[in-house]
Amino acid sequence: MDGGHSWTLRHVTCGVDAEFVDVASAPGGALWAMCAGQPSAGNQFKSVERSTDGGRTWTDTGTSCPGFGSCSGSNSGYLGELDAVSATNAFYVGDRSSLTGTDDGGRTWRVDVAVGGDGGGTSRVIFFDASHGVVLGQDDNNNEATTIWSTSDGGTHWGSVVPRGAGL
Repeated sequence: MDGGHSWTLRHVTCGVDAEFVDVASAPGGALWAMCAGQPSAGNQFKSVERSTDGGRTWTDTGTSCPGFGSCSGSNSGYLGELDAVSATNAFYVGDRSSLTGTDDGGRTWRVDVAVGGDGGGTSRVIFFDASHGVVLGQDDNNNEATTIWSTSDGGTHWGSVVPRGAGL
Protein backbone atom coordinates (compact mmCIF):
# COMPACT_ATOMS: atom_id res chain seq x y z
CA MET A 1 0.00 0.00 0.00
CA ASP A 2 2.76 2.46 0.92
CA GLY A 3 5.80 0.71 -0.57
CA GLY A 4 6.76 -1.01 2.69
CA HIS A 5 7.14 2.17 4.73
CA SER A 6 4.75 0.94 7.43
CA TRP A 7 3.97 -2.54 8.69
CA THR A 8 1.12 -4.09 10.68
CA LEU A 9 1.46 -7.19 12.85
CA ARG A 10 -0.89 -10.01 11.82
CA HIS A 11 -1.37 -13.39 13.53
CA VAL A 12 -1.95 -16.69 11.75
CA THR A 13 -4.28 -19.01 13.66
CA CYS A 14 -2.71 -22.41 13.03
CA GLY A 15 -4.77 -25.58 13.43
CA VAL A 16 -1.76 -27.37 14.96
CA ASP A 17 0.83 -26.61 17.64
CA ALA A 18 3.11 -24.99 15.07
CA GLU A 19 6.89 -24.92 15.16
CA PHE A 20 7.13 -23.77 11.52
CA VAL A 21 4.94 -21.47 9.43
CA ASP A 22 5.43 -20.58 5.78
CA VAL A 23 3.34 -17.81 4.23
CA ALA A 24 2.84 -17.25 0.51
CA SER A 25 1.06 -14.50 -1.41
CA ALA A 26 -0.88 -15.34 -4.56
CA PRO A 27 -1.38 -12.98 -7.49
CA GLY A 28 -4.54 -11.08 -6.63
CA GLY A 29 -3.61 -10.81 -2.95
CA ALA A 30 -4.81 -14.04 -1.35
CA LEU A 31 -2.49 -15.16 1.45
CA TRP A 32 -1.78 -18.79 2.32
CA ALA A 33 -0.17 -20.02 5.54
CA MET A 34 0.95 -23.58 6.10
CA CYS A 35 1.70 -24.46 9.70
CA ALA A 36 3.69 -27.52 10.72
CA GLY A 37 4.35 -29.14 14.08
CA GLN A 38 7.35 -31.09 15.36
CA PRO A 39 8.83 -33.34 12.64
CA SER A 40 9.05 -37.00 13.65
CA ALA A 41 9.91 -40.19 11.78
CA GLY A 42 9.15 -38.77 8.34
CA ASN A 43 5.81 -37.21 9.32
CA GLN A 44 4.76 -33.77 10.46
CA PHE A 45 1.34 -32.46 11.54
CA LYS A 46 0.28 -29.70 9.15
CA SER A 47 -2.61 -27.27 8.78
CA VAL A 48 -3.45 -24.69 6.13
CA GLU A 49 -5.10 -21.29 6.51
CA ARG A 50 -6.06 -18.69 3.88
CA SER A 51 -6.76 -14.96 4.06
CA THR A 52 -8.34 -12.71 1.48
CA ASP A 53 -8.20 -9.51 3.56
CA GLY A 54 -4.47 -8.92 3.96
CA GLY A 55 -4.10 -11.27 6.92
CA ARG A 56 -6.63 -9.56 9.19
CA THR A 57 -8.68 -12.79 9.33
CA TRP A 58 -7.73 -16.36 8.44
CA THR A 59 -9.93 -19.26 7.35
CA ASP A 60 -9.02 -22.84 8.20
CA THR A 61 -9.15 -24.87 4.97
CA GLY A 62 -10.18 -27.99 6.88
CA THR A 63 -6.78 -29.59 6.39
CA SER A 64 -5.35 -30.42 9.79
CA CYS A 65 -3.97 -33.91 10.34
CA PRO A 66 -0.60 -35.72 10.36
CA GLY A 67 1.03 -35.10 7.01
CA PHE A 68 -2.53 -34.61 5.76
CA GLY A 69 -2.62 -38.42 6.04
CA SER A 70 -6.26 -39.11 6.82
CA CYS A 71 -7.36 -35.94 4.99
CA SER A 72 -5.89 -36.36 1.54
CA GLY A 73 -3.45 -39.20 1.00
CA SER A 74 -0.08 -37.60 1.73
CA ASN A 75 1.20 -39.45 4.77
CA SER A 76 4.81 -38.38 4.98
CA GLY A 77 7.23 -35.54 4.65
CA TYR A 78 8.09 -32.22 6.14
CA LEU A 79 7.17 -28.65 5.27
CA GLY A 80 9.86 -26.78 3.37
CA GLU A 81 8.17 -23.99 1.48
CA LEU A 82 4.82 -23.04 0.02
CA ASP A 83 4.01 -21.26 -3.25
CA ALA A 84 0.54 -19.84 -3.92
CA VAL A 85 -0.45 -19.70 -7.57
CA SER A 86 -3.97 -18.33 -6.98
CA ALA A 87 -6.64 -18.08 -4.28
CA THR A 88 -7.43 -21.78 -4.85
CA ASN A 89 -4.18 -23.29 -6.18
CA ALA A 90 -0.96 -23.81 -4.18
CA PHE A 91 2.00 -26.20 -3.92
CA TYR A 92 4.37 -27.16 -1.12
CA VAL A 93 7.70 -28.97 -0.99
CA GLY A 94 9.97 -30.22 1.78
CA ASP A 95 12.45 -32.79 2.99
CA ARG A 96 11.09 -36.31 2.52
CA SER A 97 8.15 -34.84 0.55
CA SER A 98 7.21 -35.08 -3.09
CA LEU A 99 5.67 -31.98 -4.65
CA THR A 100 2.18 -31.68 -3.15
CA GLY A 101 -0.55 -29.42 -4.52
CA THR A 102 -4.15 -28.32 -4.19
CA ASP A 103 -6.56 -26.73 -6.64
CA ASP A 104 -9.60 -26.52 -4.35
CA GLY A 105 -8.42 -23.93 -1.84
CA GLY A 106 -6.59 -26.42 0.36
CA ARG A 107 -9.44 -28.79 1.19
CA THR A 108 -7.66 -31.69 -0.54
CA TRP A 109 -4.03 -32.15 -1.54
CA ARG A 110 -2.49 -34.44 -4.17
CA VAL A 111 1.03 -35.84 -4.11
CA ASP A 112 2.90 -35.76 -7.42
CA VAL A 113 5.11 -38.83 -7.02
CA ALA A 114 6.85 -38.02 -10.33
CA VAL A 115 8.35 -34.85 -8.77
CA GLY A 116 10.68 -35.57 -5.86
CA GLY A 117 9.95 -38.41 -3.50
CA ASP A 118 9.90 -39.30 0.14
CA GLY A 119 13.61 -40.19 0.17
CA GLY A 120 15.48 -36.91 -0.22
CA GLY A 121 12.44 -34.84 -1.07
CA THR A 122 12.04 -31.46 -2.67
CA SER A 123 13.54 -28.17 -1.55
CA ARG A 124 12.27 -25.29 -3.73
CA VAL A 125 9.08 -24.52 -5.67
CA ILE A 126 8.30 -21.37 -7.61
CA PHE A 127 5.58 -20.58 -10.11
CA PHE A 128 6.17 -17.59 -12.37
CA ASP A 129 2.51 -17.51 -13.42
CA ALA A 130 -0.42 -19.94 -13.32
CA SER A 131 1.19 -22.18 -15.96
CA HIS A 132 4.98 -22.00 -15.60
CA GLY A 133 6.84 -23.32 -12.57
CA VAL A 134 9.97 -25.14 -11.42
CA VAL A 135 10.83 -27.48 -8.55
CA LEU A 136 14.27 -28.38 -7.22
CA GLY A 137 14.76 -31.64 -5.38
CA GLN A 138 16.12 -35.15 -5.37
CA ASP A 139 14.66 -37.69 -7.79
CA ASP A 140 13.84 -40.99 -6.06
CA ASN A 141 13.52 -42.56 -9.52
CA ASN A 142 17.11 -41.57 -10.42
CA ASN A 143 19.23 -42.58 -7.41
CA GLU A 144 18.21 -39.34 -5.61
CA ALA A 145 20.07 -37.19 -8.16
CA THR A 146 19.59 -33.45 -7.73
CA THR A 147 16.94 -32.61 -10.33
CA ILE A 148 15.11 -29.58 -11.70
CA TRP A 149 11.53 -30.22 -12.82
CA SER A 150 9.58 -27.73 -14.93
CA THR A 151 5.99 -27.38 -16.07
CA SER A 152 4.27 -25.14 -18.60
CA ASP A 153 0.72 -26.37 -17.95
CA GLY A 154 0.17 -25.57 -14.28
CA GLY A 155 1.64 -28.80 -12.97
CA THR A 156 -0.32 -31.31 -15.02
CA HIS A 157 2.87 -32.49 -16.77
CA TRP A 158 6.51 -32.14 -15.69
CA GLY A 159 9.82 -32.41 -17.53
CA SER A 160 13.11 -32.87 -15.71
CA VAL A 161 16.81 -32.29 -16.09
CA VAL A 162 19.76 -33.34 -13.92
CA PRO A 163 22.30 -30.49 -13.87
CA ARG A 164 25.92 -31.44 -14.62
CA GLY A 165 27.92 -31.85 -11.44
CA ALA A 166 24.71 -32.22 -9.39
CA GLY A 167 26.13 -35.21 -7.56
CA LEU A 168 29.02 -33.17 -6.17
